[in-house]
Amino acid sequence: MGDTTVGTRRPLYTAVCRQLFLTFGIATLAGAAVAEDVQNQWSCHADSDGNWVCATVPISGTPYRRPEPRVAAPAPGQVSDEESHINPTRNLDWVPLEQLSVDEQERVRPNCCGAYIEPPRNYPESDLTPEEASLRVSADSTEARGNVATLEGDVQVSQGYRQVRSNKAVVDQEKRIIELMGNINYREPGVLITGEEARLDMDSREARLTDAGFVLHDSGVRGSAKTLQKGQDDVIYIDNATYTTCEPDNNAWQLKTSDVDIDTIRNMAVARNVRLEVKDIPVLYIPWIRFPTSDNRATGLLFPVLVAGNDNGIDYSQPIYLNLAPNYDATLTPRFIQYRGAMMEAEARYLNDWSTTTVSGGYLWDDDGGDVGKETTASGERLPYEGEDRWLIGVGHKGGMGHAWDTYIDYNDVSDIDYFRDLDTTTLEVNSQSHLNQEIAAGYTTRHWRLGVKAQEFETIIRDGLEQYKQLPRIDANGRYRFGHDLILSLRQHFVAFDHSEDDVFGSGTPLTRDADNTTVTGSRLRADYGITWDKEWLWGFFKPSAKVKAIRYDLDTPLAGQTDESPDILVPVTSLDTGLFFE
Repeated sequence: MGDTTVGTRRPLYTAVCRQLFLTFGIATLAGAAVAEDVQNQWSCHADSDGNWVCATVPISGTPYRRPEPRVAAPAPGQVSDEESHINPTRNLDWVPLEQLSVDEQERVRPNCCGAYIEPPRNYPESDLTPEEASLRVSADSTEARGNVATLEGDVQVSQGYRQVRSNKAVVDQEKRIIELMGNINYREPGVLITGEEARLDMDSREARLTDAGFVLHDSGVRGSAKTLQKGQDDVIYIDNATYTTCEPDNNAWQLKTSDVDIDTIRNMAVARNVRLEVKDIPVLYIPWIRFPTSDNRATGLLFPVLVAGNDNGIDYSQPIYLNLAPNYDATLTPRFIQYRGAMMEAEARYLNDWSTTTVSGGYLWDDDGGDVGKETTASGERLPYEGEDRWLIGVGHKGGMGHAWDTYIDYNDVSDIDYFRDLDTTTLEVNSQSHLNQEIAAGYTTRHWRLGVKAQEFETIIRDGLEQYKQLPRIDANGRYRFGHDLILSLRQHFVAFDHSEDDVFGSGTPLTRDADNTTVTGSRLRADYGITWDKEWLWGFFKPSAKVKAIRYDLDTPLAGQTDESPDILVPVTSLDTGLFFE
């Protein structure tokens, strides 16, 4: 199907590993130049062969200093801003909720007591990309002995929005080795990576970072690794890695692995001994897993879903993604519910040049009844839905993209009124609503007319809810003509046949519309809206008078209670004036 592809889903650790790879740019930036004087900075650019050409340039005043983070003033007895937020290896840019601005507090995720906030970038060219900016290096002091240069005291290396900082840097030109030591910080927008020691071989491009930590500000993710290494084989090796979305010093849950190998050429990774821990207690173990590290899709395991509750007990779902073709895929989700049994959820997606379709469903075999109502159920009495098969189905379709015709399907159905309450969904796009939509439609559009036909009904899944009328079918014909630049003629009409079931499928609600025999009234409706508008606009304002005629006629099977007319109708004229002035 050409270049048509369905959306991307990323398996375990994908986002993390992509950002961890940025760590190995730290030493690359640091080794490109060495400052010789505290009042000088380096300006570098690449020559035609790709080599760095650098020269010192004088600066006025002292070199740029560490940007001040945006936090509230500390309360009495708390550490100062300088002590708390300048050292990101300690708190990873974490700002407590009470110190956030009102706008930042509104963006904080539910149940979080703060957020990771990037400090402002106020050094030169921080608003440029690395490709657009010069390389800048500064330190409190420098010393050169032979082929070895040592930079100490707030070593800063920046190129556009990318920045590296450390307490000390040593560059050995003869051995082609660069070492960074103490409070290493690597920053890009939305990313902070920290470490204690880094070493880079400029010839082999081998690199190593120890005691690493990372933060992804926007997603609220943080993690750590004992070591990160990049070998000559373009594989990144990560030892003893962790991953969590909890705030610092709170590991309510986290993922741990003994080692991760990332192939940067094939964009694939292998993790071993993956453990999910809740309150430091292992609850899931995966001995081996392979997943992509780029946006390219690959068959594999997605993040599991683990929920514990009183009604269902432990509820564990393990999505399995199947990359079947560039334009269609599927997700199978085996699910085990402690008090209900085993079930399966599945979703398939298909995309072509003119349509997109999603089919999803869930099925629970022989429901064990859950823990709902056990306290009030007599001994030996069957629990609600015990022994029953329960199911869900959903179909979504949009067709006709790029064509005059179009098609639409939104069909959802469940086995019982309590399906979403008892089971919900873990990976499906079908959402719980009071009335599930069941609609199929088609249309055709010309220059002046839009023609459409659809059939629609709703399944009520709330107790004591009113059953909704069905539209079987509805036909629309809407026209619009423009004469000259300002005169618009609109012609809108539709016909709809209403039907209603006397049986409440799930609820026990009473229909609103009854006849004298207390029977639900059904029938059809014809509506026409014809109007003409003078749509006049100037630079200083607009003037839009309009005149319309609206007509409605019903043909009922039986008249409403207290009425005798089976064909009520109404015809009314409508005029309006819409006008205004522009002052900008």
